Amino acid sequence: MVREECEKAEKFEFDAHCYDCEKVIVELAGKEAFDRYERILLSRVLDTMEDLAVCPRIACQKPATRSQTTENLATCLVCGHSFCVKCRRTFHGIQPCKKKFEISISALVDNGDGTWGLREVTLLEYLKATPEDKIEMGWWYGGLENLEAEMEEAMRKADGHSYIWIEQNSKKCPKCSIPIQ
Repeated sequence: MVREECEKAEKFEFDAHCYDCEKVIVELAGKEAFDRYERILLSRVLDTMEDLAVCPRIACQKPATRSQTTENLATCLVCGHSFCVKCRRTFHGIQPCKKKFEISISALVDNGDGTWGLREVTLLEYLKATPEDKIEMGWWYGGLENLEAEMEEAMRKADGHSYIWIEQNSKKCPKCSIPIQ
């Protein structure tokens, strides 16, 4: 029942409930499921507001204000995180949004003309780079060793997120224990 309501909330298709529904749902499904349901509802309502967005940080998920002057920029009112409202990643200015699951690392570097800019290296760029290109990329990150360490950490985090998603969205096969949907 609650799963159906959560799915309706994700599609923004829900019916009005009585004032005591929270108590009934918490008793039937538990506080965690109800909190998820409320977060989904809040997120969908905020998505309809042109001046607000939802913070993409998993630990936060609070309202964020959209910039009136900078396109696609929003800043969380609670944690201060600035992000792109299109791709929900850290704000990247005029750079185009990256593919959702593309692994990358970023560094703030001196452009040589007195300004600073964000240099991003994707995993694909790193893997395709020649040894000379990797040395040049390493300059942006304080040396090749730092670049390699940052890239390994980014891959570990991506693997961790994949593992968590599999654990939360699959069950084990009764015969072989491999995760299945």
